Amino acid sequence: MASTEIWVTSILSIVFSIIATYIVIVFLLPMIRVLVKEIFENSPAINGFVSLLIVVVYILLFKKIIEILSAIPADEGAKSIGSYLAVFQPGIEILDQLIPLIGWILLGSLIAFGLRRYLKK
Repeated sequence: MASTEIWVTSILSIVFSIIATYIVIVFLLPMIRVLVKEIFENSPAINGFVSLLIVVVYILLFKKIIEILSAIPADEGAKSIGSYLAVFQPGIEILDQLIPLIGWILLGSLIAFGLRRYLKK
């Protein structure tokens, strides 16, 4: 198996990635919700907007964990964990391609809500 140092650093990387995701979801996204709520008042679309952002954060976390685990080298005669995690690669590529699309949808939605509010006045 790979050396203990590599395993420990990989596990710590995953733990810190999860902690960063927690910080983003618990502290940063509520601030974004308040900012968007001030701009667009009490639109029900704000919950959908923040939910999409949470999905993007989870996709990025999943991708990062798979990258960390795939980088662990194999020992002599043993398959690396990366070869087993290769089955996730097609799904990760699809999710990775969805992130820019979700970003454009969110941007378009914000512009549409802003224009609708501006034109009502």
